[in-house]
Amino acid sequence: MVVEASCRFFRIRGLPPLTGWSRRADHVGMTRHGDTTDGKLKASVVREFVRAPDVDSTVLGVTVVDGVAPILGEVGSHAEKVAATEAVLRVEGVRALAQEVQIRTAWSQVTDTDIARDAESALEQDEDLPDTIDLVVDHRVVTLH
Repeated sequence: MVVEASCRFFRIRGLPPLTGWSRRADHVGMTRHGDTTDGKLKASVVREFVRAPDVDSTVLGVTVVDGVAPILGEVGSHAEKVAATEAVLRVEGVRALAQEVQIRTAWSQVTDTDIARDAESALEQDEDLPDTIDLVVDHRVVTLH
């Protein structure tokens, strides 16, 4: 994907240019762009989530401010995250997308305490290791001292 930069505005090559947007400074901060309000854009994005077969619309949320649509939530796979992104970009009038979607994995359910317990158990099973080894787990990183 190639992105062309022009002043403060970006356009992804291969997609149609954004229309209905004023670049005049006196329009900055307005929530109405052309005939599309932020509320209508939000409703359109939610409808697009529901229509997309690869997106679980129950785990995603969206707000739209000045045509910028941040999407939030936790999905089960990278493919679902990409499908959600594409769904938002299909909505006419969305100027920009802030991708705040996390991918739920088996690791997201494991705590540092769980890792420390398993690592300590593994160390106890090895009879050749000295008993003086200290184990520290911080943000899923195991350090042996």
